[in-house]
Amino acid sequence: MEKLKPRRSIYYPDFIAANQSDRADNVIPGSDKWAHVQHIRDDIRDFKNKHNLDKVTQMQKLPFCRKSRECGCFLSERKLGKCLLGFVPK
Repeated sequence: MEKLKPRRSIYYPDFIAANQSDRADNVIPGSDKWAHVQHIRDDIRDFKNKHNLDKVTQMQKLPFCRKSRECGCFLSERKLGKCLLGFVPK
């Protein structure tokens, strides 16, 4: 796994513990949240096409939807994308 490098991610200081800012060194620049969503979606599409895959499963350690209890994100995988897109301003 030494050769593998994760794709860049999103870092919002108000969402992640303050003591993690020094370690956040592989991030998508900028503050436009919709541009960040588009970047991640493009990365997933690129990976899927590059490896000729039918599906891609994203695994995360932490939930990305702070309002998951309100929108039910944690209950349904199908609702997860709609929830994310619904909370990110375009």
